[in-house]
Amino acid sequence: MTIRPGSRKSPLRGVRLAQQAALLAAPPRTTAVHALADAPQRLVGEARMQGVLVITFCAAFSLIGLLMMMQGGERIREVRQTEAWRTVQGVVEASDVYVMAGSQGEQWRPHVTYSYAVSGRLIVSTRMSMSKPRFEETREQALAYLARYPVGSSVTVRYNPVDITQSVLDTDTPASAYVNLLFGCALALIGPTLLASFRRSPGLRAHWPVRTDAAVTGG
Repeated sequence: MTIRPGSRKSPLRGVRLAQQAALLAAPPRTTAVHALADAPQRLVGEARMQGVLVITFCAAFSLIGLLMMMQGGERIREVRQTEAWRTVQGVVEASDVYVMAGSQGEQWRPHVTYSYAVSGRLIVSTRMSMSKPRFEETREQALAYLARYPVGSSVTVRYNPVDITQSVLDTDTPASAYVNLLFGCALALIGPTLLASFRRSPGLRAHWPVRTDAAVTGG
């Protein structure tokens, strides 16, 4: 029997065909290299976005803190001004308690009406202090506050010499003013503190490993 040349498949030819098929199926090397080269740029973009968010977050904290500090400082300043106002004796005309419904339930507001005379002019007022109207959680607390101002009693009235219709009976600084001032200081300091810790934290910085760059350039 005559065997024609090339009728039998050579083992080496099969190996070559398998290698060519593997090369065709594998992704181009340039694609993987480009993907590795673009990765540092993506990390830089993500780091910048993260930095913008952190700066915005810290700025919001500081802004809220500054607003609270301004509000508390303004109330303290107003109370300090009333201490320098002129004084005159007045009379309590009425003393009542009003109930008001709020989001936290019923609140009781003590209400005092008093009168005083300046330069022959009789003035009637209900303003107790420079702060917001006083509210108590229970009726008993409101009545306890009104016990300081019984009807017909004499009270010391402080009035503004520039505008004699502005007057107060209570010159105590409200606790809420100090709370706003202190809490505002804390919030204002939290912003720079968080920003400084972010800048110092190595875990929040995007650094591409040197060995990867070497692998890409090394080919």
